[in-house]
Amino acid sequence: MSVREASWTCKLPGGRASLRLEYGVDDRSEISPPKIEVYVDGNEVASEVGKPGRINTMLADISNGKSLSIDISCSTAQNCNNRSYHFFKFQVVPGASSPGRR
Repeated sequence: MSVREASWTCKLPGGRASLRLEYGVDDRSEISPPKIEVYVDGNEVASEVGKPGRINTMLADISNGKSLSIDISCSTAQNCNNRSYHFFKFQVVPGASSPGRR
């Protein structure tokens, strides 16, 4: 999926969980890298600016949240129209239970 600028919001079931995002940024000097902000219940829990020319991985603890919001925008005003971000994985990973518990 290619993204220019976007926001997503969804409900969370609660409990332990983490968010995993994997994305790429074109390797061109005129690209404005993406700024990704993650919010749980309206509070920012993570923020990151992607690096051009590589696959970036962002992990965020979203435990015990009721809602998740992700905002993606350019990190600079310069060359903001000359960007394309490629997301490979948007995954909510439920927390593991303690060893020996079922």
